[in-house]
Amino acid sequence: MEPCSEPAVPVNAGSSAGPETSELKRKVEEEASPEMPPQKVQREFKRHEVHWIPEGNVLIDIGGVRFKLVRSRLASQSVWFKYFFDAQENGIPDDPPEDFDTDEVQKVLANSQYSDGLPLLFLDQDDDFPSHEEFAALLTAMDNAITYIFEWPPFPVLGKIFRAAKFYRCGSYETQVKRAILDLYPDDPRRVEEHNKSFLVEAAKLAYKYPDDLNAILPSVFYQLTRVTYDGNREEAVESLTKDSLVLLLILEKQLATHWGDIIEGLLVKCPSPRGKCADHHQDIIVAATQLRKSKLFDPIVAINNLLQKKDESWKLLCSPCNKAMMDNLNTMRTYIWADVKAQI
Repeated sequence: MEPCSEPAVPVNAGSSAGPETSELKRKVEEEASPEMPPQKVQREFKRHEVHWIPEGNVLIDIGGVRFKLVRSRLASQSVWFKYFFDAQENGIPDDPPEDFDTDEVQKVLANSQYSDGLPLLFLDQDDDFPSHEEFAALLTAMDNAITYIFEWPPFPVLGKIFRAAKFYRCGSYETQVKRAILDLYPDDPRRVEEHNKSFLVEAAKLAYKYPDDLNAILPSVFYQLTRVTYDGNREEAVESLTKDSLVLLLILEKQLATHWGDIIEGLLVKCPSPRGKCADHHQDIIVAATQLRKSKLFDPIVAINNLLQKKDESWKLLCSPCNKAMMDNLNTMRTYIWADVKAQI
């Protein structure tokens, strides 16, 4: 689509506007006169291909991508927009609520205009504002709220929705997306899978940006990243981590490798049977654990999970007391290792 450009006139917000300003605003809204004075510098833009509602009554421009939306819907979903539209009508309150982003609202009000009879807001005043991709992802989430309950989009989209929902304080979307992200990288060693999840570096960066919300994903993320560095398949994205994060990976690798001695020791259980009838099978399990150590030196959690699933036939030949003792020791060790990972982070 070819970029468009059009003249626009400023909008003066608040009840302090004089009668001439109010009259101009009324005429612009009602008549959308094409003879209004143009901006000194016309802004080129492209209409968003999806979020352009014909009956919309507010225009939003982010980095030259323009959205046409319904003001009342934005206000109902977003505390930020509710406060902004109130300020646009009545001015910034003398004693605004604690969560009123006065600086952000003032920036947008100062650059607001009218275009084709509709308010035109430029929501890209500084780097804190979400990008047009992030804003579009949030709008799509609003459109697909029911669908997303059953099947969330991949992490990159979740990250965009979360950033925009956090900024514009769309509480329900922020909560739901946060829950989805936490579920992708759970703080639970029992749920560490054999193969790495995707977008680990992106997840780490998002968690560092919003530690109060997403810090709980870091143990899972960094545990999996240690496997990336170990298997010789270091992704280029890993190199984009901060120096501190790369050092953390090296520390975790060393720590995870040292836990293997404790894992093997936990399998050295003395059979309580007078004849030690299952003692011969203990060695088979220790051999299986030793083999896992070779292939999963920096992946002891998954190794323990494999042992606990009793994939080796030798487990079936153990007596009940030995079986329970080994299971208890492995569970204890798994919890300890995970706590150690979290302590490093």
